Amino acid sequence: MTSHSSHPPAEHSSPKRLHDLPTWLLGEATRLGWRLLGERLAAEGLTRNHYSAFSCLADQDGLAQADVGRATGIDESDLVRLLNSAEELGLVRRSRDPDNRRRNLVSLTPEGHTTLKRLDETVRQANEALLAPLSESERARFVESLRRVVSGVPPEPDPRDTDA
Repeated sequence: MTSHSSHPPAEHSSPKRLHDLPTWLLGEATRLGWRLLGERLAAEGLTRNHYSAFSCLADQDGLAQADVGRATGIDESDLVRLLNSAEELGLVRRSRDPDNRRRNLVSLTPEGHTTLKRLDETVRQANEALLAPLSESERARFVESLRRVVSGVPPEPDPRDTDA
């Protein structure tokens, strides 16, 4: 059975005027979604950033490490730690770019691809839990609406791309 309450639960003490603001509602949904996803990924010993980086590498294997950071929004020092741990687990492989020895190229290993497939299911389950109050057709409309909102807003400039 689906609940169609238009307001957060009674124990939620946020000011009522926020409950109709899309920005506030999206923030609350994001907070809840990150919590659900974080808990499930933590059970796998990994994080949202691992999933983001692995997804990026699955789309384009052999990327420069800096390009993975730009594509995912993961801070450079966080990315180094993440890739160090993933490399220790045998999930990624880093190698020097033969055309530019200062750059590291990153690839998923076969074990990394297998792990990503498992994480895809974990992420699907987290999203199912987040959207449980919605019917299948409401979910489809909601996701399509979010895509339209996201595609209609110009991306934030990457501070690493400044010509300072």
